[in-house]
Amino acid sequence: MQSSLCQFVIRQADLVRTREAEAGYPGDGPTAAQIDALVESFLEIDESSHSIPISVLSAAFHSSLEIEMSWLFPERDPIGRALLPVLRQVQNLTAAAIDEKLPGEKERLDELVNMEVIANAERRISAIRRNRPNLRLKLALFMDSFRR
Repeated sequence: MQSSLCQFVIRQADLVRTREAEAGYPGDGPTAAQIDALVESFLEIDESSHSIPISVLSAAFHSSLEIEMSWLFPERDPIGRALLPVLRQVQNLTAAAIDEKLPGEKERLDELVNMEVIANAERRISAIRRNRPNLRLKLALFMDSFRR
């Protein structure tokens, strides 16, 4: 794994840990435990001198995918905006490395990513529908009409 990529993820992990320690878990995005799992898999990849085990590559791939899908609205989070493209790059690099060892596996992993993106889009739509400002406004106006 590229060292600059690893260093960037480690810096972002520090930001996530700091934010979670100061303000608690914001409810959208990765937890410190999720990002620590990705950092651990990066460190295992860096420690491997010759051949990186498939289990380590798979752990890095799945951790990056889990972190990406933990955000419903990454565009609202400065950490999410910075980290999302890097997570996708990690997925591409690890999927390519896994495909070298197990030919044909990249297509399966790409399909997994596509299914997770669809599921995450459904969660986004559900979250938006639950937070309907028009319905809240109408309800408030309706309740206010009884007070008069």
